[in-house]
Amino acid sequence: MASPERVKAWGAIQTNTCCVDGLATLTEALALRAYKSNEIFMPSLEWMECNSSLPQNGSINIDHCGFSTLSQGHGKCSELTVSGVKAMETPPFDGICSRIEIDTFEEDCRVCTDGLKNATQALMKALKVESNETGICSTALVIAVATPNIKNATWVRSFFECLPALHTTCNLCPQ
Repeated sequence: MASPERVKAWGAIQTNTCCVDGLATLTEALALRAYKSNEIFMPSLEWMECNSSLPQNGSINIDHCGFSTLSQGHGKCSELTVSGVKAMETPPFDGICSRIEIDTFEEDCRVCTDGLKNATQALMKALKVESNETGICSTALVIAVATPNIKNATWVRSFFECLPALHTTCNLCPQ
């Protein structure tokens, strides 16, 4: 049986095709949590406790999927808050992906993904972080963008259906 194809989910997180749906679910859950707490990521200890309580599904788990660093304490972007991201002015992060309509989904999705790519680069530049933090910075931005809209089921579904447009193949990613 062949190994699942390696991908860079959202163009940034090295994982495999079996894990990308899990990343969307995890990110949606973190956005729901951030809606109440303003914290984008959980403290590392809380994250480890959460991870250990999850049922293990064969080879698909947080560690195997490459998501173990998506908690506080793993770089500058891991310490961001939703309000902190929204307060950044270059570019204005508020409003990225605010419009994703069914009738104009293809165009709205392209605008959204372009905005996310540009905003991730701007965020990393503003925080003066290295490219090895692209995964956590892009995830932080996705969560910050999703948080204010997390109670709008139609928007959430459209947003998370749009994100795979950012995926790239990753032939040289480690297994």
